Amino acid sequence: MSYEPFYQTQGPGKSDVIGYIKSTWMCKQLNLNENTFEETQKLKNKYNTTFHEIRFKNPQWKNMLEQIIEEEVVEGKGTLDSFGSYRGYQTFLHGKITKNVEERVIREIWLPYCFNKTIIHLQRKWIHRRYIPGGTGYKKAMNEFNEHKNEQN
Repeated sequence: MSYEPFYQTQGPGKSDVIGYIKSTWMCKQLNLNENTFEETQKLKNKYNTTFHEIRFKNPQWKNMLEQIIEEEVVEGKGTLDSFGSYRGYQTFLHGKITKNVEERVIREIWLPYCFNKTIIHLQRKWIHRRYIPGGTGYKKAMNEFNEHKNEQN
């Protein structure tokens, strides 16, 4: 008979850990319809975005979040058959898995849409500058046009 507390002798299963991760701050806030100003500011200070932007920039965010949680829980477990004891899980794995999920949400769900928006804006500026009368693209296009015009004559 063991006299140790249950949290040192028993451990969580995969479904328990997935539930714990889903109840973390980032996952809870993403699954709300509206977020408070304070919670939004906390995310904005950390990652310069809002929960609203994450949800509405990527319509597949919910499925992607589920997949990220699943992958990070499996990765957190590693090659072991369990997550260890409840105490060990909480001490060594929970923070690491939570941090990884949070960073992947930003990197894989929000960031691609943010970059696309920025790149499109820069691309339009570049095209405008290149083909404005007197720009290098304008001059090149004009020369090619004149060459083709002279060839047909």
